Order: sequence, then C-alpha cells, then structure tokens
Amino acid sequence: MSDINFGPCPHCQSDDLVVVPSGPADGYGRSSINVGALTAIGLSRVVCLRCGSVREWVADREHLKRLRKKFGREQG
Repeated sequence: MSDINFGPCPHCQSDDLVVVPSGPADGYGRSSINVGALTAIGLSRVVCLRCGSVREWVADREHLKRLRKKFGREQG
C-alpha cells in the first residue's frame, strides 16, 4: 500500500503500529484534504497499539505531489 515508513511511535517508541486507510466506506467521519471541487485525498490513520496514539498520514506519493501543486511550492 505504501512505501512510507511510519514508525516508530513518537510517543512511546513502539513499533506495534497498524495503518487504517481512509476510504469511501468511512462515510462522513473520513479524514481528507480537498484538492479540487470534487476531489479529496484520503488520509491513512496510523495507530500505536501500545499507547493508543493516532496520527494521520498521506500514504500515496502521487497524492503528496498533488498537495504540493495545490498548497506548496513546486520542486525544481
């Protein structure tokens, strides 16, 4: 699913993590960032099974490029 390294947990340093991807089945509770009128980038949730910490992550590098194009500076 992703080539991004999520761990370890920044709070307890555990590597006992799960990634919960966001998708259309999540309904209105879905975490996402709008990048167009009808386009949103879903955020994956990374949950530490030791301390319960939850982080949100963009797990697709193509989505990172879209975010950079809309909100950030272009890479040269």
